[in-house]
Amino acid sequence: MILTITNKIKDFQSLLINVNEKVSKLEINFKKATFVQENGINQFMSNLSKFADLNHLTINLIQQSLNENTIQSLSQVIQSLNKLESFSFESSKQDLSALELNYLLSSLGNHSRIQNLSIKATYCSNQERSLTVFKHIKHSKSLKNFKFSFQDKSKVYDGVFKYEENLKIMILNITNILLDESEIQSLSLFIQNKKELESFKLYSYDSNQSSEQIKYLFSAFEGFSKIQDLEFEIPQNNSVIKESLSLFKHLSCNNSLKTIKFSQEGNSFYYINKFNEIYFCLDRISLNDFDASSLSLFFKGQDTQKIKIALISCTIQASQYNSFFNFFQDNQYVQQLILSFDRQKVSSEQFYAIIQCLKQSKSLKQLKIEIMGCKLEKQVNEALSYQLSQLENIVSLKHLILYDEIDTSSFIDQIIKSKSLQELEIYISHLEQNGDYHLKTQKLLSMPNLKKLKLNFNLENNNGNEQEFFKDLDIIKQTNLQQLTIQLYCGISNENVRESYANIGKYLNKQQLIYCLNILVNDNYGFELSVILMSQFINSNITSITFNFTNEDRRYYIESSLLNKLQLQTIRKMKKVVSLKFS
Repeated sequence: MILTITNKIKDFQSLLINVNEKVSKLEINFKKATFVQENGINQFMSNLSKFADLNHLTINLIQQSLNENTIQSLSQVIQSLNKLESFSFESSKQDLSALELNYLLSSLGNHSRIQNLSIKATYCSNQERSLTVFKHIKHSKSLKNFKFSFQDKSKVYDGVFKYEENLKIMILNITNILLDESEIQSLSLFIQNKKELESFKLYSYDSNQSSEQIKYLFSAFEGFSKIQDLEFEIPQNNSVIKESLSLFKHLSCNNSLKTIKFSQEGNSFYYINKFNEIYFCLDRISLNDFDASSLSLFFKGQDTQKIKIALISCTIQASQYNSFFNFFQDNQYVQQLILSFDRQKVSSEQFYAIIQCLKQSKSLKQLKIEIMGCKLEKQVNEALSYQLSQLENIVSLKHLILYDEIDTSSFIDQIIKSKSLQELEIYISHLEQNGDYHLKTQKLLSMPNLKKLKLNFNLENNNGNEQEFFKDLDIIKQTNLQQLTIQLYCGISNENVRESYANIGKYLNKQQLIYCLNILVNDNYGFELSVILMSQFINSNITSITFNFTNEDRRYYIESSLLNKLQLQTIRKMKKVVSLKFS
């Protein structure tokens, strides 16, 4: 039932005459109402207690003010309504005092049946703060859903606090509030009592909390086994960001986590676990010894097979790399690891510490190294290449150095020493004029166990040098290589590049040992080069060819009939092809 009270009220009792005492749901809207009788509104509130079967009560104040006694009367009524399960209170005009807010919240927190609670009001920020709600509801055993929306007197957006037990989520939006120790403790205690919680998000704007308070809040998640999503967004505070990774200390026994996000005006870390793959990123964070150990303990307990760790402009010492990656010694699940360094300066000692930890893994089989946006010194590159060649447990290695003037030769000279590698991918962004790359290819094809080789060409100043990799393939007498993959150059297709790929086609056509060829096409230039390359194939020994396109490009080529032309050209010229795929 909805009851709207407005204008001048002479007899408050007359308002409730037509309300059935057995009513279970009641909504009362006050709008500029004045009561002639002394304390009329207080008595009206007190009379609500006669509706003993009331399950849902809503009070809306629309341009209406209540005094302290009225709030106290309402609080007493709430306590007396033993069947009340849902209460909603909204005030668009009045500023609640500290005492009024305490009266209201205390009655709600101590109620034994209330499951759903919604409060929207302004409050006197110089007297009381909105997070006092947790002081009153932290012991509630019945509360399943609540939403509190508060503003201060200046109408600056202040906070929304939302908890839904049926969805197992809790969201806090806070602006211009500096939580004190008791509020943090109350919030933490409330969280600790919600072991079924699956999602917690805290967005705090212009509210600088101390590192000790944040650490205390993190400790509330100790022993949580069902929490899946954690997200924290807080303003800049150097002491907090230094302590942020302590969160992982409390999550080491959790295998259900799907996402963790922590951001602080540019500094951040992310943890995402989807489809049995973990993505973990540290962005502009300084790692200390304690954090490194906490991370190691956390990852040690994860049962995921694939992990990507991205480090962006972080400060990490060699000993901390060793502590962090030490989890590989005990983790029996991780089979694939992607290490990405972006604007991250890494020394030979630091790479050594990482590789030594990876050597201890009994499950790791595939490794991908990405180095982007940083100048890698030649001696560091050589040291890394040597360390990678010594990884006897790795059967698949992808080595990508992006946007750097590092010649691939030194890496190849070291990696050919590996006796365990079965798959190798090399990203080539820089070539010297006289690099004898055909000799490098011969050495790669002579590796004892190498079965798959992928060459990614992405040369900024391309003058056709990639053809050097394929020269003299016909003189190779023996190889165990089963599949060669070439990622075609993407960019402006000039005459040098076109001539280069015509030569690559001739070299591949002439050789006798490679039977399976994959060609990756990323754009229109790549497609043009694939046509040029394939035009040189005449009765080649290659029996299997696969063209890989992006979905968007593949659709264009199909609609324009270009794929049909390429297919016909390949079939006519390559009599031995038994498998031709466009994927």
